[in-house]
Amino acid sequence: MSEERVISWKTREYRYIKKQAEWYWSLGIITISLSIASAILSNLSFAGVVLLSGFLLAVYGVRIPRVVTFVLNKKGLQAGLKLYPFVSLKSFWVEDLNTYPKLILQSKKTFMPYIVIPLGDTDTSAVREFLLRKLPEEEHCESVFDKLAERLGF
Repeated sequence: MSEERVISWKTREYRYIKKQAEWYWSLGIITISLSIASAILSNLSFAGVVLLSGFLLAVYGVRIPRVVTFVLNKKGLQAGLKLYPFVSLKSFWVEDLNTYPKLILQSKKTFMPYIVIPLGDTDTSAVREFLLRKLPEEEHCESVFDKLAERLGF
C-alpha cells in the first residue's frame, strides 16, 4: 500500500505591512470624529462601539502575525490546530500571479464561503497537483472584504 504524499510549509498567517504614524493618526481622527458625531446625535451606544472598534483596529494593526504551519495530507488542510477536511470543501484555486501566492478554498459552509491560505515559499505547482487529486479546480477571487482589509494594511 503506497503512502499518501504530504506537503507542509510554514509562513506568516497574513502579510504584515508595517503601519506608519500617519495610519494611526488617520485611524484616531476618524474614530474620534465618528464617536463625537454619534454623541451629538444622541447615539452613545454607537459612539462606544466606534471607540472600541478604533482601539481594536489599532491593537490589531500593531500585532505581528504569527508563523503558522500548514499541512496538506489525505484528510485535508491542517492550518495550525484547525483542520479543513476535503469533504467540507467544494473547490480550490492557487493564485500565484503576484509576489504573495495564496490558496483560495471554497467551503461548503454558508458563513465562511472562502478560506484564503498564504503559500509563502512553498512550491505552488506541487500544491496544485496535490489538490487536483482531491478537489476540482475552479477560479476564485478573494472577497471584497479581504481585498479591502489588504488595502487598509491588514
